[in-house]
Amino acid sequence: MAIYVIIVIMQVPIMHLRKTKTSTGRIYLAIVDSFYDKQKKMSRSKTIESLGYLDVLEKEYDDPIAHFQKRVEQLKADKSRQYCCI
Repeated sequence: MAIYVIIVIMQVPIMHLRKTKTSTGRIYLAIVDSFYDKQKKMSRSKTIESLGYLDVLEKEYDDPIAHFQKRVEQLKADKSRQYCCI
């Protein structure tokens, strides 16, 4: 008798800090959630938070990229708790 083990892997969205360089040379920061769309059979992304231009954020924060990277890690932890079993 053969025993088959089926492993189900949940596709958890990948959240990251997107740094987009504009045509004027400014860098725009946003927190983005990337995922695979099974219907369209391609990867897609959804903007979670639009943060603003890096040069403006540098006036408010010493290191805005490090600051918002911590925010991304916090959002990832919150999201993983939602997917976790009780």
